Amino acid sequence: EEAELEFEAAAVILEKYTLVAPVSGYVELVISKPGETVEALSPVLRLVSIDPLEIEAAIPASASMALRPGSTVWVSLQLPGQTDYREASVKSLSQVAEGGTSQRRVRISLPNPDGVPAGILARVRLEEPHSDAMTRAE
Repeated sequence: EEAELEFEAAAVILEKYTLVAPVSGYVELVISKPGETVEALSPVLRLVSIDPLEIEAAIPASASMALRPGSTVWVSLQLPGQTDYREASVKSLSQVAEGGTSQRRVRISLPNPDGVPAGILARVRLEEPHSDAMTRAE
């Protein structure tokens, strides 16, 4: 009975000091060292989630007016040997156009089952590419 109580107490302590990520991903960087005291809300690691990839694009405001969250766009990642466009969906749109450039920030979600690393340049098309453009990024 005493061992059960000690086990329950240890489980409570373990839960208190366990970090659970809100998404699945890869630990890219560990900021704090084991046993080091950290302040509440200070980062202890960098977690990277790459499926789906999130792409942020600056799109002319006039062209973006027809877009809504969930709209389909087409994305070509700028990688050697990969020139095809893949379907992606609009996740969100900025409610403000940038002055001077008249562009809106559009966040796009692209399925990434191949594990392409984040940070790769991409081209975004608002209209479905024609069959010849599906094999060649324009």
